[in-house]
Amino acid sequence: MAFTASRASSIGSARESRGRSGGRWDITVSASITTRAVLAQASGGGQCAAAARTGSMDTESTRALVKRFLDARAANDADTISSLLADDATWQPPPSMGIGPFTGRETVTKALTGGAVGRIFDLSTLKREVHKLIVEGDTAVALQRLTAKTVKGADYDNEYVWVYTCADGKITRLDEHADSFKAAKIFGMVKS
Repeated sequence: MAFTASRASSIGSARESRGRSGGRWDITVSASITTRAVLAQASGGGQCAAAARTGSMDTESTRALVKRFLDARAANDADTISSLLADDATWQPPPSMGIGPFTGRETVTKALTGGAVGRIFDLSTLKREVHKLIVEGDTAVALQRLTAKTVKGADYDNEYVWVYTCADGKITRLDEHADSFKAAKIFGMVKS
Protein backbone atom coordinates (compact mmCIF):
# COMPACT_ATOMS: atom_id res chain seq x y z
CA MET A 1 0.00 0.00 0.00
CA ALA A 2 1.44 3.37 -0.93
CA PHE A 3 0.29 6.92 -0.35
CA THR A 4 1.42 10.46 -0.88
CA ALA A 5 1.00 12.80 2.04
CA SER A 6 -2.03 15.02 1.57
CA ARG A 7 -0.05 18.01 2.80
CA ALA A 8 2.97 17.20 0.65
CA SER A 9 2.98 20.62 -0.98
CA SER A 10 3.59 22.32 2.38
CA ILE A 11 5.90 19.82 4.12
CA GLY A 12 7.64 17.83 1.42
CA SER A 13 6.72 14.41 0.21
CA ALA A 14 6.26 11.14 2.00
CA ARG A 15 5.84 7.58 0.82
CA GLU A 16 4.86 4.57 2.88
CA SER A 17 5.14 1.00 1.76
CA ARG A 18 3.92 -1.97 3.72
CA GLY A 19 4.75 -5.59 3.27
CA ARG A 20 3.58 -8.61 5.21
CA SER A 21 6.49 -10.61 6.60
CA GLY A 22 6.41 -13.39 9.17
CA GLY A 23 2.99 -12.46 10.52
CA ARG A 24 3.96 -8.82 11.19
CA TRP A 25 3.61 -5.69 9.14
CA ASP A 26 6.91 -4.14 8.16
CA ILE A 27 6.54 -0.43 7.50
CA THR A 28 9.03 1.72 5.67
CA VAL A 29 8.51 5.45 5.47
CA SER A 30 10.67 7.75 3.43
CA ALA A 31 10.25 11.48 3.55
CA SER A 32 11.77 14.70 2.36
CA ILE A 33 10.67 17.10 5.06
CA THR A 34 12.55 19.95 6.67
CA THR A 35 13.19 19.88 10.40
CA ARG A 36 11.10 23.01 10.86
CA ALA A 37 8.14 21.43 9.05
CA VAL A 38 8.40 18.28 11.17
CA LEU A 39 8.51 20.33 14.35
CA ALA A 40 5.58 22.46 13.22
CA GLN A 41 3.51 19.44 12.17
CA ALA A 42 4.24 17.52 15.37
CA SER A 43 3.27 20.46 17.56
CA GLY A 44 -0.11 20.92 15.93
CA GLY A 45 0.83 23.12 13.00
CA GLY A 46 3.10 25.60 14.70
CA GLN A 47 3.23 27.66 17.85
CA CYS A 48 0.46 27.31 20.38
CA ALA A 49 -1.68 30.31 21.27
CA ALA A 50 0.44 31.19 24.31
CA ALA A 51 3.66 31.18 22.27
CA ALA A 52 2.04 33.15 19.45
CA ARG A 53 1.00 36.00 21.79
CA THR A 54 4.30 36.19 23.70
CA GLY A 55 7.98 36.24 22.87
CA SER A 56 9.37 33.03 21.43
CA MET A 57 12.60 31.52 22.70
CA ASP A 58 15.95 30.80 21.09
CA THR A 59 17.18 27.24 20.60
CA GLU A 60 19.64 27.10 23.52
CA SER A 61 17.18 28.59 26.04
CA THR A 62 14.56 26.06 24.93
CA ARG A 63 17.08 23.21 25.21
CA ALA A 64 18.04 24.21 28.77
CA LEU A 65 14.39 24.59 29.84
CA VAL A 66 13.32 21.23 28.42
CA LYS A 67 16.37 19.44 29.88
CA ARG A 68 15.43 20.80 33.32
CA PHE A 69 11.87 19.62 32.75
CA LEU A 70 12.99 16.13 31.68
CA ASP A 71 15.20 15.87 34.78
CA ALA A 72 12.27 16.94 36.97
CA ARG A 73 10.01 14.35 35.30
CA ALA A 74 12.59 11.61 35.89
CA ALA A 75 12.63 12.56 39.59
CA ASN A 76 8.82 13.08 39.69
CA ASP A 77 9.59 16.51 41.20
CA ALA A 78 6.17 18.23 41.12
CA ASP A 79 7.46 21.59 42.40
CA THR A 80 10.09 21.91 39.67
CA ILE A 81 7.72 20.65 36.98
CA SER A 82 5.16 23.24 38.05
CA SER A 83 7.75 26.03 38.05
CA LEU A 84 8.69 25.25 34.44
CA LEU A 85 5.11 25.30 33.09
CA ALA A 86 3.21 28.38 31.90
CA ASP A 87 0.01 29.23 33.78
CA ASP A 88 -2.06 28.10 30.78
CA ALA A 89 0.10 25.10 29.82
CA THR A 90 -1.63 22.27 27.96
CA TRP A 91 -0.70 18.57 27.86
CA GLN A 92 -2.26 16.64 24.95
CA PRO A 93 -1.85 12.87 25.39
CA PRO A 94 -2.64 10.60 22.41
CA PRO A 95 -6.41 11.10 21.92
CA SER A 96 -6.93 7.35 21.41
CA MET A 97 -5.91 6.71 25.03
CA GLY A 98 -9.03 8.40 26.34
CA ILE A 99 -7.37 10.80 28.78
CA GLY A 100 -6.86 14.54 28.55
CA PRO A 101 -6.24 17.06 27.31
CA PHE A 102 -5.10 18.72 30.53
CA THR A 103 -4.97 22.52 30.77
CA GLY A 104 -3.51 24.83 33.42
CA ARG A 105 -0.26 24.59 35.37
CA GLU A 106 -1.75 22.83 38.41
CA THR A 107 -3.85 20.39 36.39
CA VAL A 108 -0.95 19.45 34.09
CA THR A 109 1.46 19.06 37.04
CA LYS A 110 -0.95 16.79 38.93
CA ALA A 111 -1.66 14.69 35.83
CA LEU A 112 2.05 14.26 34.99
CA THR A 113 3.15 13.45 38.55
CA GLY A 114 0.57 10.84 39.42
CA GLY A 115 -2.97 12.02 38.77
CA ALA A 116 -3.30 10.47 35.30
CA VAL A 117 -0.04 8.54 35.16
CA GLY A 118 -0.58 6.96 38.59
CA ARG A 119 -3.88 5.47 37.48
CA ILE A 120 -2.11 3.23 34.96
CA PHE A 121 1.46 2.77 36.24
CA ASP A 122 3.12 1.80 39.52
CA LEU A 123 5.07 5.07 39.84
CA SER A 124 7.86 3.42 41.84
CA THR A 125 8.77 1.32 38.77
CA LEU A 126 8.52 4.06 36.14
CA LYS A 127 11.73 4.84 34.22
CA ARG A 128 12.27 7.20 31.31
CA GLU A 129 15.25 7.05 28.99
CA VAL A 130 15.70 10.01 26.64
CA HIS A 131 17.34 8.85 23.41
CA LYS A 132 17.54 12.23 21.72
CA LEU A 133 16.51 15.84 22.21
CA ILE A 134 16.05 17.86 19.03
CA VAL A 135 15.55 21.60 19.45
CA GLU A 136 14.85 24.44 17.05
CA GLY A 137 13.80 27.87 18.26
CA ASP A 138 10.93 27.58 20.74
CA THR A 139 10.20 23.90 20.00
CA ALA A 140 11.87 20.76 21.36
CA VAL A 141 11.24 17.13 20.43
CA ALA A 142 12.27 14.39 22.87
CA LEU A 143 12.51 10.79 21.71
CA GLN A 144 12.28 8.54 24.71
CA ARG A 145 11.48 5.11 26.10
CA LEU A 146 9.24 4.50 29.08
CA THR A 147 9.31 1.28 31.09
CA ALA A 148 7.21 0.46 34.15
CA LYS A 149 4.88 -2.02 35.76
CA THR A 150 1.21 -1.29 35.24
CA VAL A 151 -1.04 -1.06 38.30
CA LYS A 152 -2.19 -4.56 37.31
CA GLY A 153 1.39 -5.88 37.33
CA ALA A 154 2.04 -6.14 33.58
CA ASP A 155 5.41 -5.12 32.12
CA TYR A 156 5.19 -1.93 30.05
CA ASP A 157 7.79 -0.84 27.48
CA ASN A 158 7.01 1.74 24.81
CA GLU A 159 8.67 4.45 22.73
CA TYR A 160 7.43 8.04 22.90
CA VAL A 161 7.86 11.34 21.10
CA TRP A 162 7.13 14.44 23.17
CA VAL A 163 6.90 17.85 21.51
CA TYR A 164 7.39 20.85 23.80
CA THR A 165 6.50 24.40 22.78
CA CYS A 166 8.04 27.14 24.92
CA ALA A 167 7.70 30.89 25.43
CA ASP A 168 9.07 33.39 27.94
CA GLY A 169 11.08 30.77 29.81
CA LYS A 170 8.14 28.38 30.33
CA ILE A 171 6.72 25.31 28.63
CA THR A 172 3.36 26.25 27.13
CA ARG A 173 2.35 23.03 25.38
CA LEU A 174 3.25 19.33 25.66
CA ASP A 175 2.14 17.02 22.84
CA GLU A 176 2.64 13.32 23.59
CA HIS A 177 2.87 10.76 20.79
CA ALA A 178 3.16 7.01 21.41
CA ASP A 179 2.21 3.63 20.01
CA SER A 180 -1.20 3.73 21.66
CA PHE A 181 -2.23 0.38 20.15
CA LYS A 182 0.73 -1.31 21.84
CA ALA A 183 -0.15 0.45 25.09
CA ALA A 184 -3.81 -0.58 24.81
CA LYS A 185 -2.75 -4.22 24.35
CA ILE A 186 -0.56 -4.09 27.47
CA PHE A 187 -3.32 -2.38 29.48
CA GLY A 188 -5.82 -5.03 28.36
CA MET A 189 -7.97 -2.53 26.46
CA VAL A 190 -7.73 -4.63 23.25
CA LYS A 191 -7.00 -8.28 22.68
CA SER A 192 -3.63 -9.23 21.20
